Amino acid sequence: MESNTEKRGRRSSKKSKKNKRKRIIAVAVLAIVAIAAGISGYEYSQVKKWDTLMMPKVIIQGVDYTGKTKEQVLDDLTAAYGDEVGKKQVEIKAGDKTYTIGYSELDAKYNIVETLDEAFSYGRDLDFMEKYKLIKNPEEKEFNLNFTYNEEPIKDVIATIESEINKESAEASIKYLGNGKFEVQDDIEGAKLDSEKLSMDINEKIQSETDELVVEAPIEVLTAKKTGEMLRSIDSNVGSYSTSYTTSSYERSTNIALATKAIDGTLLMPGEEFSFNDVVGQRTAAKGYQVAHVILNGEYVDGIGGGICQVSTTLYNAVLIGGLEITTRRHHTYPSTYVPVGRDATVDYGNLDFEFKNNKEYPIYINAYTSNKKVYFTVYSNSELTKTKYEVTTDVYKTYTASYKIIEDPTLEVGKEVVDKAPHTGYKVNVYRTSYVDGKKVDSETVSSDYYVPVDGEKRVGTKVEAPVVEETTEQAPATQSVTPETTTTAPAATSEQ
Repeated sequence: MESNTEKRGRRSSKKSKKNKRKRIIAVAVLAIVAIAAGISGYEYSQVKKWDTLMMPKVIIQGVDYTGKTKEQVLDDLTAAYGDEVGKKQVEIKAGDKTYTIGYSELDAKYNIVETLDEAFSYGRDLDFMEKYKLIKNPEEKEFNLNFTYNEEPIKDVIATIESEINKESAEASIKYLGNGKFEVQDDIEGAKLDSEKLSMDINEKIQSETDELVVEAPIEVLTAKKTGEMLRSIDSNVGSYSTSYTTSSYERSTNIALATKAIDGTLLMPGEEFSFNDVVGQRTAAKGYQVAHVILNGEYVDGIGGGICQVSTTLYNAVLIGGLEITTRRHHTYPSTYVPVGRDATVDYGNLDFEFKNNKEYPIYINAYTSNKKVYFTVYSNSELTKTKYEVTTDVYKTYTASYKIIEDPTLEVGKEVVDKAPHTGYKVNVYRTSYVDGKKVDSETVSSDYYVPVDGEKRVGTKVEAPVVEETTEQAPATQSVTPETTTTAPAATSEQ
């Protein structure tokens, strides 16, 4: 009789034989598949070993991770681009201050997990033979991490730097103290941050992945056009002139004083141009200007601001003597009585201007005032300019005598005359400016060539004859007496204002 032990042994032997047959069948199936696919066992094993490893020549951020496990690559990338990134900061040097922006504030990070997943998936979707070929003849496949951050904190820091750096420059100023003395207030330098460039520099530095995270803030120094040093060079009278208006009315005198005050204290830097109309402005009643005689179309009429041409004319002569460049000037219709013929300068707001340019290398200061019905102008600049003296001369080379147009007036008695319009003599005149250095003539220029057109006057003469009155008398008639004609002038005296 068979024992239980013998029965169990026989069953185990049958099971072992059964499993062995299964393995044989499986190997046979694989062999058949391999043979059918043309794959050897070696090729199969070569492909299978890369199932959990990075494919050959897979490069992430410049590092070759061939044969590394996904976990190994993750640890390596995290150490280099994860934990350390949060510790970095950008330093911005602006003047004597340093500003910092931490990467943690920027929420700066690399897409490590996403990039690693993409890199590890490389080649996994290929069929067996394509994988084998990829492994046997690999080509570099590069993946780069994408770096992202929030730019708002950068903008906030730049705004802070702007508020602390930006400052407008202040021009130097000058005040006339009298007797040729001045007081100068120094200029102040300003600064301006180039915010756009700073933003570009910071972002470029962050994106460069460099360890040198220091940025110099681009700051422009704003210098004043008028510096204290330049204004302190004003120390000498280089040209002055004055004219009298003692016969002027209250209205005309007021206008002269207002225009003169508007010009007083004018400062012109080298190359700058002076405009009478720009400086004095429009002559209006609101500014205090009065109605006085002006010349309009060759006739004297009442107009606001009459008389200020004496101001422009006086300044013109001071500027001529100072050697400055005249750029715009026009003579009056009639010659002025308070300056030599040819040395007047008329103005009319919005129409006629008087302009000159500071053609010197030093600034000029204009001092102007009225006193005892005289108007005074003095041009101040550097003493170096006083080495050259200027002489202004006038040559009236042609004179045109004007006469009267006689108009018979039947409303006036015979022998009576009324002058309605005074005649004005005409002239042709050249004005010259000659310069001298140490008493020696060095140059001469024609400043202007003017033609003042002669204008005839108008005179009415009486033609009315009174009928004789016959009276009965026993007295002897008186001896005949000579009658002197009576002349009356109604037109205003010639003035030069417009």
